Amino acid sequence: MGNTKITNGNALTFMDIISHHKIEIPVIQRDYAQGRKSSRINPIRKKFIKDLVETLKEGSKSIHLDFVYGRIDGKNQKLVFAKNKEAIENILLAVKGYADQCNIDFDPKIKVPDTINNSISSNFIPLDGQQRLTTLYLLHWYILKGIDIQDKVITLNQLKGFNYKTRNSTKEFCEFLINTASYLSFEGNQSVTKVIEESPLFYSFWKKDPSVQGMLTTLDEIRQVLHSENDSSLLTCWENLTKNRMITFDFLDLDDYEQTDELYVKMNARGKQLTDFEHFKSWLHE
Repeated sequence: MGNTKITNGNALTFMDIISHHKIEIPVIQRDYAQGRKSSRINPIRKKFIKDLVETLKEGSKSIHLDFVYGRIDGKNQKLVFAKNKEAIENILLAVKGYADQCNIDFDPKIKVPDTINNSISSNFIPLDGQQRLTTLYLLHWYILKGIDIQDKVITLNQLKGFNYKTRNSTKEFCEFLINTASYLSFEGNQSVTKVIEESPLFYSFWKKDPSVQGMLTTLDEIRQVLHSENDSSLLTCWENLTKNRMITFDFLDLDDYEQTDELYVKMNARGKQLTDFEHFKSWLHE
């Protein structure tokens, strides 16, 4: 999972991205609109989630979600570290050659402390794809919390790398989802919203955050189409989502094309109501 090389034009999964980079929705982006309740968006969201889930359940035909593009901050730091590590390894291999000639035991392997590995981070900041990435994040979270797999804790920690910078409350809610995934329980006809809002760790002021409300709406929608699935079916969905790569998108790092932040401003003007065409585009691409 997540071993595919992150290069421009590659067909990637959500886990490919988040296992290499944290995903940070920038301040300039609008709220999570795909979960907004309205007569126009409701059928778009329902169809999109239904299509995603049916793909995962059937496993016969994949879905490709067009381009997701933005910029990766901090990747140069990782590249410098990798080059330095490689240089040191080459030196140690040369030393091992001399040691072998002298019948001296010498281990050229480098063990990098986790504290160093963890401190070298990079963020993927999406310019286009925020809505789709957020929905995929919620879908991964919901399925993962309902199954028992060996690397569940590791994968949850990777999902922790998804956050919003638009509002602190949105970021806090994403952290809440990861921290409570092990014990939140959805039973019977209970909605996700009801269970989450009754949690002692849920803050009532989060209800005023439109992105949080949108996420809850989407989670309710995901539960509605998945609540009757047994453990085996959910595990199949997870395998198709991750190992079998049934939901992919094309990736584009704009820094490779020397794009500037001006492009963000031009393409993400805030405060404007979405037109009918933009809603249609959201349904078609997001």
